[in-house]
Amino acid sequence: MEKKNIKLYHGSLVIVEKPDINHSKSKHDFGNGFYLTSVKEQAFRWTKRSIRNKNKKIGYLNIYDFNVELARRDLLIKIFEKPSLEWLDFVINNRGKKAFDFNYDLVIGPVANDNAYETIKLYELGRYPLELTLEKLKVEKLRDQYLFHTEKSIKYFNFFEALEIK
Repeated sequence: MEKKNIKLYHGSLVIVEKPDINHSKSKHDFGNGFYLTSVKEQAFRWTKRSIRNKNKKIGYLNIYDFNVELARRDLLIKIFEKPSLEWLDFVINNRGKKAFDFNYDLVIGPVANDNAYETIKLYELGRYPLELTLEKLKVEKLRDQYLFHTEKSIKYFNFFEALEIK
């Protein structure tokens, strides 16, 4: 039996009780919106990185309760199970110089880590062929990310708590 609700995490320098899809950077893997992950350790690392990069003393691991069942019923969802040509094209388009628009409310799939960024860049520059690029991406330990892309989508998860990270 499938879970109805799951916990999702967001690492930040602030407590985010009311997520806003309009305050994210647009050049992320899946474009503009509010990003979460199902991997607590990943969000913890993002929080620690933000603390270090912004020279702050504390950050927060924001925790949300996501209603999977309702979201699947009501939202237009795109799921990338693993790195693929379709995923690679989607990531490259979202990181491109011009605006890339799509109709999905929610996009779920692998997050490109630092090594994956380099691999994708080498592919874009024509130094790696597609087959080698996908092969290299498959061996990376890629965690998941959930992009809530529309106002409608953020109604399917609720703030649960925030843990202070030093």
